[in-house]
Amino acid sequence: MSNGRPGDALSNGEPYPVAQRGPLTVPQLVALTALAVAHLFDYTSFLVLVSRHGLAAEANPIVVRIAQTAGIPGLTIAKLGTVAFAASLMLIILPRRPKLAMALVVFGVAAGLLGGLSNVASL
Repeated sequence: MSNGRPGDALSNGEPYPVAQRGPLTVPQLVALTALAVAHLFDYTSFLVLVSRHGLAAEANPIVVRIAQTAGIPGLTIAKLGTVAFAASLMLIILPRRPKLAMALVVFGVAAGLLGGLSNVASL
């Protein structure tokens, strides 16, 4: 017999309770949109920075290395993949840990804004 706790359900052979994800709420959609917009700001400001001052003006050594190795197309794919990964992770975590999921998005938005602002400051 289980008391409803996940560990108890597993110990007696019952399947792990599945948290269902309902439709996204307006704040969740706003958070995902903010994530995408913040990283679009970072990426476009990076392109302007590099066109004016060259790749040496970029402060992030990881971005510089990817751009040197894979070029702008590779960097674009890496950026899109990173944002898609963060958004997917948020959606996966959301049903069980909504505060953690939203904290992840807030961190992602902050990272995008910080990158974009550092690019604008270097212009």
